Amino acid sequence: MNPIDDEKDLAILRQRAHYYSKKADVEKGSSVEVITFARADTVYGVLIKEFREVRVLPSFCRIPGASPIVPGVFPYRGEILSVHDLAMFMEKERRLKKPEWALVVESNKRRLAILADEVFGVEEVFDEDIQGVPLTLNQRGQIFSGLVKKTYLLIDVNAAFQCTRFTKSI
Repeated sequence: MNPIDDEKDLAILRQRAHYYSKKADVEKGSSVEVITFARADTVYGVLIKEFREVRVLPSFCRIPGASPIVPGVFPYRGEILSVHDLAMFMEKERRLKKPEWALVVESNKRRLAILADEVFGVEEVFDEDIQGVPLTLNQRGQIFSGLVKKTYLLIDVNAAFQCTRFTKSI
């Protein structure tokens, strides 16, 4: 006897199949695409419209006496970009592993590179999935536009350029 011959089992399987075959709710509201990545033990996201490129980072040029938040510079398509470490900005005072990636981001024709340990990929995010920036971040929260799905912080690249603590190299 086949284990799903029972009419009750077949009805349950049909109900499940119908439930899981439903199309995504298209009336969720507007959405954006976000690239997600990690630095230290925190996951971040950047809007695709502010993202330019991800590059393998064999090394970057450290600047003696520079802020640990902006430890050096990175060559990018004929220009020199400042390198920014979100882990140091978020005050992770423990030993960090050497970053493997640099994400180049841009706002108002200004570019910088953000260090990353891992790059996860691109996902669609609906407006209702974005909550406010946690108050516990205090002034560090000024470079973020929200918390996505209670999972990662969404970086506001324009606000990052406005934040002196994030952009000041010395």
